[in-house]
Amino acid sequence: MYLSKAFIFCGWETISVDWMLDRGHDLSNSLRQQSLHDQLQSVCFIAAALDCSTKSRAREIPRDFGDGRPPPRPLRSEQHPLGLPELTGSQYSRVEKDNAAASFVLSEIDQLVDRGGGSVRENPYNSLHWWTPDEVSMWDSGRWSDQRYSACCFGGARAKLQRLRHNIAEIAQWPRADCNHFHDPQEWEPWIQDGQRHYPSAEESEYTAELCFAIATAASWWAVRVGHAKLYVPRSPSPSCTGHRDHWLDLSENGL
Repeated sequence: MYLSKAFIFCGWETISVDWMLDRGHDLSNSLRQQSLHDQLQSVCFIAAALDCSTKSRAREIPRDFGDGRPPPRPLRSEQHPLGLPELTGSQYSRVEKDNAAASFVLSEIDQLVDRGGGSVRENPYNSLHWWTPDEVSMWDSGRWSDQRYSACCFGGARAKLQRLRHNIAEIAQWPRADCNHFHDPQEWEPWIQDGQRHYPSAEESEYTAELCFAIATAASWWAVRVGHAKLYVPRSPSPSCTGHRDHWLDLSENGL
């Protein structure tokens, strides 16, 4: 939603799709896919924050919370980016739903670029999303560029290495944004509070205002450059070369 607000601030009309706001926005559902596909025929830009919860490499880190409960286990690998073969039950269903949603989004992005549109999609830099067959095929097309950045350089609290994959020259021209901050060495350690496990990744999953504005302004300059939008510059004030100015000296500051 923050990204949508940044685009609106820059003068765009937006369509927001967010599972966290509305369960009806389930992009693994074929009916929702069809209705959104129809809506997307009139857009010129798609910004996608693809769900990385099943693709996180943090699942590969051995953890012991001391409460006897097992930590989250890996659901994918580089060799099996669409899901480990031994997955069953709810874990299998979760990965399949994620695969269906991501495949739909990438297909719509690819079709949009065919129509001359622009797009940006985001995931952690080492996310297993980048190993999925659809993503690899799109990368091999040569139409995409990667922008690496540290989330803390755009107002994030933790040093999280991220990747934007895009076809926007204005994003490729961003300055380097690699972390050189001092950080707490334990900033990514999960903790237990009132019997509930808390993961720092949840706090860092939301886009910051700085990142949203950077993406929205870059997309806006792109839209002007390629002809999807007009840049409105206020009319320059006309000079006034006649009339009286002698009495202006008698006007108080409050009177001007």
